Amino acid sequence: MAGGKLSEAEQVNREALNIRQRSFGNNNADVATSQNNLALVCSQNGKLTEGEALARKSLATSQRLFGNDSLEAADSLRSLAIILGDKRQWAEAEVLMRKVLEVRRKKLGPEHPWVASALNDVAWAAGANGKQKEAEALEQEALAMRQKLLGAEHPDVAKSLYLVGDRMRQRGNLSEADSVLRAALSIQHKVLDAGSPDLLYTLNSLGLALEGEGKWSDAETVYREELAGWRKQAGPEDPKTLDTLDKLASSLEAQSKWPEAETLRRESLTTWRKQAGDEDPETLFSRRRLGFVLEDEGKWPEAETVWRESLVVWRKLGGVEEGQSMYTLRKLGLALDAENKWPEEESVWREAWSISRKQGGDEGTEALADLERLIRVLITQKKFDDAERLLGEVLTPSFIKQPSSVNLLALRVDLMSR
Repeated sequence: MAGGKLSEAEQVNREALNIRQRSFGNNNADVATSQNNLALVCSQNGKLTEGEALARKSLATSQRLFGNDSLEAADSLRSLAIILGDKRQWAEAEVLMRKVLEVRRKKLGPEHPWVASALNDVAWAAGANGKQKEAEALEQEALAMRQKLLGAEHPDVAKSLYLVGDRMRQRGNLSEADSVLRAALSIQHKVLDAGSPDLLYTLNSLGLALEGEGKWSDAETVYREELAGWRKQAGPEDPKTLDTLDKLASSLEAQSKWPEAETLRRESLTTWRKQAGDEDPETLFSRRRLGFVLEDEGKWPEAETVWRESLVVWRKLGGVEEGQSMYTLRKLGLALDAENKWPEEESVWREAWSISRKQGGDEGTEALADLERLIRVLITQKKFDDAERLLGEVLTPSFIKQPSSVNLLALRVDLMSR
């Protein structure tokens, strides 16, 4: 649900709760239901503390009215477990989900659609607690139960296929995941709308599996369908839309389809800048991905611009010596090298070397790499004396004996032959 719709849902649920509390008081089943509904919406809106408090109130009322082992209390318990999961309190969430499963089995029997759903809920929490093998077994059990109870082409069967396939993908069983996720999609394409979130999540998981298999053309096809669905379902600026847009761009880049990939990267950057501003991490890494594709296209002047813009922001956020600033400074140096802008490139590598030798010493890996690039650009400009002087500073008798001196020694030999 998009941000605007979530805010609207929260307002509607608050009004419903207020009306029911005024009409019935707090010790009422309908009030407990409203508290439960509002708790989940608050959690989705990031209001986790309020959501947990509401879920606990709902649970207490349901237990008081119907008993600790009632289905009503189990529903409230499930909502509380979901919110605890949102808070990354997985151990407690797993305990609560197992209690929900126990109650549903007791009240509904061993085979029931709600029991299958509870099996998936336990798998969700157990998997988050690192119990991947048990989680997959639980999801397989839920799948078999749904197939038996609901038939082969029910939407819930497709959902179970998705859960099993996604778990296989996470565990690295990509070929099996591919097959199972395609089976889920085969059902969902028949019974769900193109913008259904369940269908789109299955497409996303299949795309990731195909990436892992190196099937980039197939992944491209899947991501195109997913992107169209999210644009329709959530809008062009929703994070899920933008995430899929970036995945589609990556699949295009893997196939050297640079122009379309660049278009998508620019759309992503424009949208993140509009939504979050230049200093947001999503904007910063979106700009970086645009820089990469411009490099792949050989559009070095545009890449230079991207790296200069990025460098300004990273330095503002973390300072000149921060890791992201240094990474971006070096990317700028490489772009300038590709453009034959040697005086500017020289300035970049002097700055990079000055910082890296300060951080890791003259013989540090990064300092040596920065110095090597500086020496090379000096040689390119025929500044042989400057190059020889810098090499003399570093190539001490003790350092010459180190394996890491090989590249610099080769540059000195090159200088001596000129």
